[in-house]
Amino acid sequence: MKKSDVLKQERAAIESKINDLVEKATRSEAENAEFDTLRAEFEAKTREIEREEAVEKFQANRTAPVIITSKTTPKDYSFRKAIYDMAYGGGLTGLEKEMHEEAKRHNSGIQGIGVPEMIINSRADLVAASSVVVATNTVDFIDSLKARLVVVQAGARVMTGLTGNLSIPRLTSGAAAWEGENDDANDFAASFDAVTMSPKRLAAYQALSKQLLIQSSYSVENLIRQDMINAIALAVDDAAIEGGATGMPTGILNTSGIGSVVCNSATGAGEAITFADIIALEKEVAIDNADINALAFLANPKVRAALKSTVVGTDQRMVWTDDNRLMGYPAYVTTQVPSDLTKGSATGLSAMIFGNFNDLMIGQWGGLDIIVDPYTAAGKAQVKIWTNSWWDVAVRHAQSFAALKDGVA
Repeated sequence: MKKSDVLKQERAAIESKINDLVEKATRSEAENAEFDTLRAEFEAKTREIEREEAVEKFQANRTAPVIITSKTTPKDYSFRKAIYDMAYGGGLTGLEKEMHEEAKRHNSGIQGIGVPEMIINSRADLVAASSVVVATNTVDFIDSLKARLVVVQAGARVMTGLTGNLSIPRLTSGAAAWEGENDDANDFAASFDAVTMSPKRLAAYQALSKQLLIQSSYSVENLIRQDMINAIALAVDDAAIEGGATGMPTGILNTSGIGSVVCNSATGAGEAITFADIIALEKEVAIDNADINALAFLANPKVRAALKSTVVGTDQRMVWTDDNRLMGYPAYVTTQVPSDLTKGSATGLSAMIFGNFNDLMIGQWGGLDIIVDPYTAAGKAQVKIWTNSWWDVAVRHAQSFAALKDGVA
């Protein structure tokens, strides 16, 4: 019998005595003292068993190296440590190395530090030495990213940890018909197509000082995370709202078939957005029976400022209210809604979007690929960081959105 098995029998005997004590309705002082002693013995025996099992595992595999890892979890992962190890430490170590190997297993094309999906989609409560004051319950990478995506605040759905291309079925036609009591029902005549999504590489860049990377406090780790998140969030929001450029997702404004509203302009060159234009945006979605679920407006700060000073009727009520609502719907603001559009001879025109944002799908594939360059800016004691991630955006039903692209604001 292995020594670990003998120790387990001894621990079982201790556990039996503990159970006898805890089953008593009341315990004397002597029994409480005995409980404390038994509990300490139980915990010591458990540690002894773990040690013996590790030794036995090593002995059973002594022909090949065995690595007995410490008990770490994804929440212990440190972007700061991974970057510092690659830049100045000679290579990844510990949990960061294990996670890099896991990322490479799923994506052999990773060129830098591989950060697997389990890290960016798990809780990230940071652990540090007792000499460092840290905050707990840090929001994980993806949840923090979602909080910064305006389109997600409006109701867009994010699918993470994808592998391979994604095909989402979409009903394109089909209707029920009234029939006589005993007549045969007609064929529903449903037809489907699919919305497809495939990974597109998103690259973000930032520079960090060597002095910053030396720090090991929670605030530094969180700062590095937030810089990554902000860079990615701006790019994903831009792709979801407009997109359309080479290598980018299509985006709402460049999706064929969405509702179109043109500002009333005799010159055809754009005009100030009116309350009637806001109503027309709502109408374009409603006439296709798509005015359901997460309905919201999306605009840029210029449009908000203009509509806050635009009066409805004669009661001095402004189109855009102080609680950021338009016609009772939530209204979200971001500079990612373009204000540099052209029409005719007019330039600097703004867009505005209304729709059911539940029909905006955002896909994220795998984890992150972080490239560390400690050389280019070495004279400034800086490290350059490139972050690669893979995303796509799709509109499930074009009829769920309407936009104007010629607003003067």
